[in-house]
Amino acid sequence: MCPDARPARIPCGCRRFLSEARRDRPIRRTHDEPPASPPPVSAPVSEQKQAYWRATIRLILTLLAVWFVVAYLMGIVFAPALNGVRIGEAPLGFWIAHNGAIYVFIALIVIYATRMRALDRQYGVEE
Repeated sequence: MCPDARPARIPCGCRRFLSEARRDRPIRRTHDEPPASPPPVSAPVSEQKQAYWRATIRLILTLLAVWFVVAYLMGIVFAPALNGVRIGEAPLGFWIAHNGAIYVFIALIVIYATRMRALDRQYGVEE
């Protein structure tokens, strides 16, 4: 800030600028004015946004639940119980932890991308 600025009247500036400015015009004090309120949001748009986010969160939570069941429950917790079943030469618990979980994760990515594209189109927010 300029050393001879007058912050009580003008947020920034200096006396040299004030001497050149028109003195008959009142000084606008922007720091005393209330902030502008955002434009009003119509009710249908607000409800549409809520419905979009509800659908998005529901999809994410569903996919996270599938991820949790496959990665932790089937791959770690229930692996000893699943090892009684064999896929080729490998026990099922071992196979899920090392191979099956990766296939499921790739499927989850594809499902998420396709479902989000459909939701974006449905709610009119596609890029």
